[in-house]
Amino acid sequence: MNETVLKKIKEDIKYKYYLRDNPSWYKTLTRNPELVTQMVKEMKEKYGLRFRDKLENVNNVIEILNALKESEDEK
Repeated sequence: MNETVLKKIKEDIKYKYYLRDNPSWYKTLTRNPELVTQMVKEMKEKYGLRFRDKLENVNNVIEILNALKESEDEK
């Protein structure tokens, strides 16, 4: 595997976990190291690490807090 790809994989533990879950990427990255950005994109989508996913999580927390506040106001 290309040194730059290995360096990229070692910089974040999530990449290692994703590769363990999807071992076909080892073969793909060995043959075509430029696809590392595609692998990272796919990993972020699967693990919910995209900006959109983070916004949804914040929105869910806000909804829960509002529901708790409303239930407390009713008492």
